[in-house]
Amino acid sequence: ALDRLRSLQREILARYAPLVKPGGKMAYVTCSPLPSGGEGQTRWFLEGPGRDWTLEREERLGPPRQDTDCFYVAVLARRGSSGA
Repeated sequence: ALDRLRSLQREILARYAPLVKPGGKMAYVTCSPLPSGGEGQTRWFLEGPGRDWTLEREERLGPPRQDTDCFYVAVLARRGSSGA
């Protein structure tokens, strides 16, 4: 099941990232407590289909720092100008 979910996460990143205009930003957020579902997916994206993107910020939230479920957040910026 984990392999299927990782494949789905990659498909979502690769399919929807081109919809962001140059100079725009995208947040990748997952509730996976596993690095392979968070940091690993971000690295895969930046080294593969997201070579024109940069990582602005990433953070893992949840126990023990916060009283909540585990979350991973990455803010990615697409290189280039928006022309605005």
